[in-house]
Amino acid sequence: MNQKKQQCSESFKRHVVDQVNSGAMSKEEARRRYGIKSKSGILTWQRNYEKYGRCSLN
Repeated sequence: MNQKKQQCSESFKRHVVDQVNSGAMSKEEARRRYGIKSKSGILTWQRNYEKYGRCSLN
């Protein structure tokens, strides 16, 4: 398998995290809606955002 890692901008990650954290959608809904392949990606973004702040989403 030769899959390329999906690259997402900081603003996109922040938007997705904000949507999930506000309760507007679940992680799974956001993953499907925005075409995020990784099942753990949003969770990782959330954890990094909570622990290190905005700049961690680069």
